[in-house]
Amino acid sequence: MIRINLLPPEEKSRPGRPRLSGALPVLAVIVFVAVIGAVYARQTTQMTRVEADLSAARSETIRLKPQIVAIRELKREIEDINKRLDVIRRLDQGRFMRVGLMDELSRQVPAHVWLTRFAETSPSTVEINGVTFSNMLVADLIMRLEDSDLYENVDLVVVEKGTLDSRDVVKFTLTSSVLSERPERPDQGPGVTTDGP
Repeated sequence: MIRINLLPPEEKSRPGRPRLSGALPVLAVIVFVAVIGAVYARQTTQMTRVEADLSAARSETIRLKPQIVAIRELKREIEDINKRLDVIRRLDQGRFMRVGLMDELSRQVPAHVWLTRFAETSPSTVEINGVTFSNMLVADLIMRLEDSDLYENVDLVVVEKGTLDSRDVVKFTLTSSVLSERPERPDQGPGVTTDGP
């Protein structure tokens, strides 16, 4: 009987060696499944840990909820107190500013000039009304206010003749810008005051 060997030449020269071509895909699938399984197990472990941490955080939040509510309430109260203190500070600052303006005005008024009205027309502007015997005294008052530390841009708005107790007088109205704080003098540092001239 005639036998014909149809194997390729390389297989003919190595008889008895097993063929691995069919085992490689199976081996690759097994390795791939093992890697996927390891990744899945690791992800599952991490998710379990994260869920445990989240559950612990939720229970801690529930436990601390009264303290959180109390802290928020305290913050609201502190903000409310700070707003009230700001209002008080502004009022206090305005009170001292007005006292300073009146004090400075009383020092600058020349003799034989009488003020009849002092009004704040805006936060930085005042109107001054008064009477005197001469236009020269009104000019003197304007120059004194211009030289002062708290008044600037003094303008004469109205000057007119009038009578007071049957005497001829000059009635006047001035406007002036005012400074909210007394500027530091060159010879004085901040916070330094002098009692003498």
